[in-house]
Amino acid sequence: MLSKAVFLDRDGTLILDQGYLCDPDRITLIEGVIPALTRIQQAGFLLGVVTNQSAIGRGLRTAMQVEEMNARLRAMFARHGIEIGAACYCPHVPEDGCSCRKPKPGLLLAAAEILGVDIRQSAMIGDNRSDIEAGEAAGCPVNVLLSPIPCHGILVAKDMGEAADLVIEKLSRRST
Repeated sequence: MLSKAVFLDRDGTLILDQGYLCDPDRITLIEGVIPALTRIQQAGFLLGVVTNQSAIGRGLRTAMQVEEMNARLRAMFARHGIEIGAACYCPHVPEDGCSCRKPKPGLLLAAAEILGVDIRQSAMIGDNRSDIEAGEAAGCPVNVLLSPIPCHGILVAKDMGEAADLVIEKLSRRST
C-alpha cells in the first residue's frame, strides 16, 4: 500500500520569501512551521517540498545554490525530527512552457514518485493560487492556500498550524 504525503511550497510557505535568496545562512523559517510539520508527520504523512525557482532560468542563481538552500532547509528541519523526503524544484522561467512549473503538476508528480506515495491520498499547501492549481492538476484531494483572506472555492488557512489541522482532518476523514 502506498503512503500519503503533504507537498509544501517553499518560499512564503515554509520560509520567509526574501526574493531571489541564494545564501542558505539567511533562511528564516516562518513562525509555527516546526510544530505544524511535526503534527503532519506524526499523523503518518511523508513530506515533500515543491518549489518554482525561476531565478535559475533568469541567471540569478545556480542549480547548485538552490540545492544548497534545500539541503540547509532539510538540515534545519532534521534538527527537530522532521524529514523532508523529497525536495523538487523547477528551474524554468514561465515562458519556457515546461511541465514542471507550478501550476502544472510535474513537480508534485515527481515528488510523489520519489516518495512512493498515492497522490490521491495526499495534499498540497502553498501561498499562491498556482500551488493550489498544481495540487488539483496532480490529483491531490486536499489543497490549502495560506492566506489571511477567504478565496471563493479554495480551502484557506491563516497559517501553517491551521493548514496542518485541515489536512489531517480532511484526509483522515477520507480514509475512514
